[in-house]
Amino acid sequence: MIYQFEELKDRYQWPLKILYLNEGHLQESLYRPSGNAYYQWVYCIAGEGTLVSKDKSYRIRPGVGILLHPGEGYSLTQNTLDWTVHILSFTGACAKEILLCLGLETSGVYAVTNDSFFAQCMTRVKSCRTIKKREQSPALSSLCYDFLINLTAHLSHVDQEHVVADNSMVIQVITYLEANYSKQITLEDVANHLHLSKEYLCAQFKHHTGTTIFSYLTKIRLGNAKVLFRQYPFESVASIARRCGFDSPSYFGKLFLKETKVTPNTYRKLNN
Repeated sequence: MIYQFEELKDRYQWPLKILYLNEGHLQESLYRPSGNAYYQWVYCIAGEGTLVSKDKSYRIRPGVGILLHPGEGYSLTQNTLDWTVHILSFTGACAKEILLCLGLETSGVYAVTNDSFFAQCMTRVKSCRTIKKREQSPALSSLCYDFLINLTAHLSHVDQEHVVADNSMVIQVITYLEANYSKQITLEDVANHLHLSKEYLCAQFKHHTGTTIFSYLTKIRLGNAKVLFRQYPFESVASIARRCGFDSPSYFGKLFLKETKVTPNTYRKLNN
């Protein structure tokens, strides 16, 4: 459920502004090489996904949160179909300075020791929908400040168990797949890109990630297809399949059904 707040024009430059709260969002795979235009706190409550950022790959499980700064590239890959997150997006004239003072000056992955404060924050944010619009900006600015202060009191840097691999080869493979999923990719293409043999590449990737290169690529492609179905409700299934690297719409449909338990058209109807 998305709770979005309009940016009203007034005479104040509010130090912090909450833009929207997305509660219980089923997170799909996405690739953002240029990052977002605003700050985001993404908190996992179910399932599992993978974040790739700053040449490191992290396994995101319940109890782990991601702080994303604007303009910092990243990608998210859905590892399980039930990967569910809460997302709080914010900005503000003093957001950068406040985060710097709190020691949160860059994007990062954190284990949350107590998430009850976030549940309380979400309840308060949702209640702001019922107050007068001219009162929303100061209320949301205050709420965002309280949230950040409480957040720092309940964070610890991510444990090593959450790091998928501090292995440059694995990161390079994932980055290559994210950037080229719309093309026809072969193992030889990936191996040549990294100047490695196909056999060594496949063995090392499976060892560090627990999955094959093409299984990982398929997850990326299907995740992006879901995003496109939401963004372009009138574009044909065949067109979206091609945009995601599938030559055969029927094969795409079979994989999509196997992954999501619904057909592409049914998924589109349920999500638009």
